[in-house]
Amino acid sequence: MYLEAGPQFSGLAKEYTDNLPVDKFAKKLDLGAVAGIGFQSSKGLGIGARYIAGLSSVDDFQLSNVKTDFRSSVIQASIFYIF
Repeated sequence: MYLEAGPQFSGLAKEYTDNLPVDKFAKKLDLGAVAGIGFQSSKGLGIGARYIAGLSSVDDFQLSNVKTDFRSSVIQASIFYIF
């Protein structure tokens, strides 16, 4: 069994949505906190799960009468083999 925790830094890749660049309304950097748990057998096979909670706002625009404090939130599951 193992536990994991720590910071995560993410960067925005160049991407387009309906011919609009994503970087026109999203910040280029994101800071998050990670916590996870998993199991790895002595033969190298393992499973894991983690949650990433965004700590910084990723929106980069203003709308009147709308709260624009968007944060990322990710759940990940994995099956892996270490050789």
